Amino acid sequence: MRRTDGELGQLGGVLIVAPDGSVAFSYLSADASDVPSNPDALLAARKAVRALAGPA
Repeated sequence: MRRTDGELGQLGGVLIVAPDGSVAFSYLSADASDVPSNPDALLAARKAVRALAGPA
């Protein structure tokens, strides 16, 4: 695990909350350039939307 750079309280991240209030995806950035991959975040968002729609 690497050391966090910058002010910990001001670092970014991504949080995807499902309609039921559960956290579908979370990613806390270690520095300003640290972001999750778009495919990972989009997959989590799509799964959360599908869960809202219910069974097909």
